[in-house]
Amino acid sequence: MATILYKYQFIQSDQSSLEYLVEIDEKTLNVVQDKEENLPKWTKLSYKKCGHCVLKESEVTHCPVAKNLHKLITRFENTKSIDICEIVIDVPERTYKKRTDIQSGLGSLFGLIMATSSCPSMNFLKPMARFHLPFASMEETIFRSMGSFLIRYYLLGDISKEQVSEDLKKKYMEVNDVNKHLIDRIDHLLKRKNSGDADQNAIVILDTLAVLLTMELSSNISSMQSLFPGEEFPKE
Repeated sequence: MATILYKYQFIQSDQSSLEYLVEIDEKTLNVVQDKEENLPKWTKLSYKKCGHCVLKESEVTHCPVAKNLHKLITRFENTKSIDICEIVIDVPERTYKKRTDIQSGLGSLFGLIMATSSCPSMNFLKPMARFHLPFASMEETIFRSMGSFLIRYYLLGDISKEQVSEDLKKKYMEVNDVNKHLIDRIDHLLKRKNSGDADQNAIVILDTLAVLLTMELSSNISSMQSLFPGEEFPKE
């Protein structure tokens, strides 16, 4: 099985380092994980299940997103969101480096894993995960999301501005729901003594992006028009 490897390294001020590897199946774009036993209760599909989830508990025992995130959450559960560190990210094509707070790096890492976890609500993000862009700005996220979705519709042979906009808005509303339920799932972990807040805040960042992108879709992506100077766009 051919795989794609993404490596995150968080180098703290005392030069100690936290590393996390994400391996993705090149064909399915699903994250590769070793078979695990005794997964925590909060990863079960029935535990605070998303209202729109189409997975059946008789067929899937654990939430794909929660199952794939629990090791990462455990690894970083004692870190503080505002702690500054140097984050180095190796992707197949290049290396990214940025000195910033831990929650910003975790936000990118969470997004990568969630998009490749076989969650039906997240599968549309797989193409973006394949060409992972850490620390993406709001404008970059909107551009990449729209571009990815339009390529899909082009390959399907059906491009309708209204349909693309409504479908993408619906998808990100589901992403927002997954984010909220994931925060509910790990809330008890964060309330433990000496627990950090970086995990939760990273998810909040992702949720904020999803909400803002949904709002932008409702305004017909008007902010994107400035990227095409000289074009006369039809008035709504």
